[in-house]
Amino acid sequence: MFEVFAVDPSAIADEANFGRIVDQCGPRTGRFIARCPRKWQDLVLEAAPWKPVQRLRIVDRLRRATALAVCDVARDFSAGDWLVETEREAELFKAIVALDNPRAHPKVVNRDDLDPDAEPWRVARECRVAQTGRALAGLLSPLLRCSRELQLVDPYFGPETPRFRKVFEALLTEAARDGRGLRRCEVHLTARADERFFRSSCDSQLARLIPRGIKVELFRWNELPDGDQFHARYIVTDLGGVRVDGGLDEKPPGQQTDVSLLDPDIWHRVRSDFDAGTATFKLVDRHAVPGRAAKCS
Repeated sequence: MFEVFAVDPSAIADEANFGRIVDQCGPRTGRFIARCPRKWQDLVLEAAPWKPVQRLRIVDRLRRATALAVCDVARDFSAGDWLVETEREAELFKAIVALDNPRAHPKVVNRDDLDPDAEPWRVARECRVAQTGRALAGLLSPLLRCSRELQLVDPYFGPETPRFRKVFEALLTEAARDGRGLRRCEVHLTARADERFFRSSCDSQLARLIPRGIKVELFRWNELPDGDQFHARYIVTDLGGVRVDGGLDEKPPGQQTDVSLLDPDIWHRVRSDFDAGTATFKLVDRHAVPGRAAKCS
């Protein structure tokens, strides 16, 4: 669903291939480009003698691509042979997009052979995974590593309940890994518990799971008469999101849930549904919880 590809800067060193490959990446497609090495964007600019006007266009497109579709990976890469190094770390990527494949590596694919409807460039929009925090965080890791905002939507979320806290902690830990800051982090749920108990549970049970420097705000909503039903569960960010059929609580070993990539119009609608200014539901109350946990490394 969310897959990371290594893309040789030389493979996109002309506008046609840059557009054909980079424009097919991002949260709406589920494809992300690995930032390997850290100065991957600079290597793209150095890979071809861009004319001044071309360079301006590519710089702008790289800036947008970096914000949407380029994510960090677990290891850094030196300034050595790009293809040799990425082959050595091939387990990090679904595929390695290059100009050629001199060593016949099974994960290397020629840029001219990419087909969005065929492996390895094909990315499924739906999948089934174990309903655990670890599995959901792993599935969404590329999206979470690129995002600066995180919203968890589950009407039945309860801070007092361990199975919800496990998923909450796993997703937040992945989103804040390597000290990344989140400018917005929210949980949206229905108002079922007494307000005093709810606030006390948030402070005592969630604060210790939230990294220092991050504040999580919980919003409790009620349905409006003759309005939409608050039922679907989502994990959304400022870039994209998914629907999680089974909910945002951890289930016993062996239980799975279907997860679906949201189309842009549905993603926009979910964001609007739970925005205080445009909400589809009636806001009951909100409570902010500052983090007390050590920062994620």
